[in-house]
Amino acid sequence: MHSRDSLKGSAVFARTLIPRMLVKRSPILYRPLNRIRNAVRRSGNLPRLASDDVEICVEGYPSSANSFAVNVLRAARPGLRISSHHHAIANIKIAIRLGIPCVALIRPPEDAIASRVSRFGTSPRVAISEYCDMHEFLSQRRANMLIASFRTVTEDTDRFLDLVSAYAPDVLGPDFARPEPEGIREDMEAWFVDNELEIGLPSGQRKTRIAQARQELESHALWQRAKRSYDAVLPWADALPDPTPTRRR
Repeated sequence: MHSRDSLKGSAVFARTLIPRMLVKRSPILYRPLNRIRNAVRRSGNLPRLASDDVEICVEGYPSSANSFAVNVLRAARPGLRISSHHHAIANIKIAIRLGIPCVALIRPPEDAIASRVSRFGTSPRVAISEYCDMHEFLSQRRANMLIASFRTVTEDTDRFLDLVSAYAPDVLGPDFARPEPEGIREDMEAWFVDNELEIGLPSGQRKTRIAQARQELESHALWQRAKRSYDAVLPWADALPDPTPTRRR
């Protein structure tokens, strides 16, 4: 039998996570929440929601090379209008409905979830549940987007850019630049230092914390589901979808 404390904990989890996941899945719910959040933050670096003036949407689970991918694309074509960093299924749905090219980023759970838990202090249950939700959605809607693996984005930028160019030729144009991965890493490190933020790239100390988080995650009841959700979408990574997107006029 469950103890009173465990039942109380499960009830709290249900009240907090389930509404959060529903909001992140629903464009109708997510749009007004995003407006409120932006009004409260009042920052110049707020993530842009997919809309008619966006040229490409880049989304993925946290710690899946979201910032790296955006920096590669902006280095390839400065001024590119990108919607990213919502980490929400709702933003992908909006982009698909508008016919905006969408790049979905994937990374193995033992790396992505462990990195998120160790860096942001997210509870394992929330982190795993949201990972499963995102990757199960990507598997179901894979024909509507380009799925790019963490390794290709961070280690083979030429291939990543070629995939984006073939998938959505108008986004980068014919004469886009080809930045080197190391240059992107240096620029990102400088940005994090300038803004007094914890560097999002791996360091020796962070790798230790990630390894500790991974050990805790692998014994979690939801862990096998997370692995299955990644394995289900992996075969379609780094390959062009069919058909390519048609922008709504």
